[in-house]
Parts: sequence; C-alpha cells; structure tokens
Amino acid sequence: MRAAHTRFAAHAENIVNHNTPGYAPYRAGQSSSAVGPVVRLQRSDKPRPENPGEGEDTLATDLVGIMLARHDHAASAMI
Repeated sequence: MRAAHTRFAAHAENIVNHNTPGYAPYRAGQSSSAVGPVVRLQRSDKPRPENPGEGEDTLATDLVGIMLARHDHAASAMI
C-alpha cells in the first residue's frame, strides 16, 4: 500500500505543478525487496516539455498514473 501511495503522491505533485515554468516532474520507479515493493522517486533531468504530447512526462501520463496508483492501493487494501 505504501508503494501505491508514493506513486499516487508523485503523480499528484506533477499534476499540481503542471503549469509551473521549469518544473521537473518526479518519476516513480518500483522494485522488489525482501520486505516488499520499494518505490524510489527521482526528478526528471529536464523540465516538462512546453508542448503537450512531447516526451513521456505529460499530463496524460500523470493522470493515468494517478488512477492506476489509486486502483493498486484499493486492491492492496483488500488483501
């Protein structure tokens, strides 16, 4: 559940700062460990592109990511 929450928070911050000039979005990378999933946040090395649809750090990517993280959190809570 913590991994889903961390991904959710990263996507939410990216959405909130979408129109902030020079904002470099977070990327969440997940890996496995002996105690469960681990999510590491990393800032993108470049600001979000000014033209929508360029690159992989887009508003659409963050909107989908936030929905997936919410679904993952709910699924983890059922276990």
